[in-house]
Amino acid sequence: MPKRSVSMTVREHSEIPEPWQANILSDTSEDKKIADELGKLRSQVQIPYLKPLPKSLDDLKLYTLVLDLDETLIHFEAGKSDGGNEDEEGYYMIRPGCSKFLKDLSKLYEIVVFTAAMPDYADWILDQIDEPGYIAHRLYRQHCTPQEDYAIKDLRNLGRDLRRTLIVDNLAENFQETPENGIWVESWYDDLDDLVLPNLQAFLT
Repeated sequence: MPKRSVSMTVREHSEIPEPWQANILSDTSEDKKIADELGKLRSQVQIPYLKPLPKSLDDLKLYTLVLDLDETLIHFEAGKSDGGNEDEEGYYMIRPGCSKFLKDLSKLYEIVVFTAAMPDYADWILDQIDEPGYIAHRLYRQHCTPQEDYAIKDLRNLGRDLRRTLIVDNLAENFQETPENGIWVESWYDDLDDLVLPNLQAFLT
């Protein structure tokens, strides 16, 4: 499987986002930069996160499928630097079956990616793995609710009927507010024989 490179600050993609709040004092200039950016982004967040479905789709009782990004659809490997610089080039790999999963399920579900990553990193990845545009909406770190070391993805804020909403994530703690809507999947790093997405697709169709 090809590796796709990106020069990205490691903190921008971490699934344990830090710092969460813009008013937290940071130890490094990079922390401060991301904290400031996150604060601005969070100030622009409105609930519900998603616009209402068009009436034609709402009448069809369309289900919404919320997908995590890191270790669920892809794995990012940070570049190593002897000087401790976190802006070194890294690469990401795509989980086996991801493209077919998105293509096929987009015909049956409203697809939403909900990640604890910052927008710059997430968009760079998603623009490449979803060139056809199967993903209807993207939610980022600013949409998560901080709780200890977890990025709570509160489905109640989506603006969708929870009876027709599912979330797939490799961290069950991230959907602890709506556990009955969650599907936990094993974290993926580099196993090219992994069958989680094909098996999940069969389950969801």
